[in-house]
Amino acid sequence: MPPVRLARDTARVIEDRVQLPRLYYVWPTVPDLAGDDAALQLLAYILAGDKNSRLDRRLVYEKRSASSVTAYQDGKRLGGDFWVVATARPEHTLPELQGDIEEVLTRLAAEGPTARELDQAKNATEADFLRGLETVNRKADQLNSYFVRTGTADWFAQDLARFRGVTAADVQRVAQTYLRAPRVILSVVPEGKTDLAAKPVEVTP
Repeated sequence: MPPVRLARDTARVIEDRVQLPRLYYVWPTVPDLAGDDAALQLLAYILAGDKNSRLDRRLVYEKRSASSVTAYQDGKRLGGDFWVVATARPEHTLPELQGDIEEVLTRLAAEGPTARELDQAKNATEADFLRGLETVNRKADQLNSYFVRTGTADWFAQDLARFRGVTAADVQRVAQTYLRAPRVILSVVPEGKTDLAAKPVEVTP
């Protein structure tokens, strides 16, 4: 399948029975196990995988404008999506979150991650990988998953190697390639409060 690309930013607002507004950023990326998938997963951790990650530190602890923020690469069989999701605190709006998210993404794409950030992301990913093999049932599920996806059940070493081989330059490149491209900007706001929604921000492909 050819990679999916958006021609321009797409902004949508949904009113729902919620108490707090939530902002979704979504970019089309690559399938599971594709070349950039591992770098995108590490990028997600650097953005929002830990209390010291860039978006958590900025939005949740420094600005205290968000109650939570997450980021993840969702690779599937034919394609993938990269998500950043942030929920505003009371008395804060999504444009506030949006400005800080844009600044963090722009800086990471321009400068890349630090060596410490990349090492922490790799160590956490490897620890999660090994914890996922602690029981017989999980091992069996993983063997089955590898066989379906790669045709080889015993693909543990190859899977781990693709994360270990990611460099800071790789993370910077995928940030520039995918997260500086057009995306979907979805605002979910309380009913009757569309003024809390994020604003369209054009990105040049």
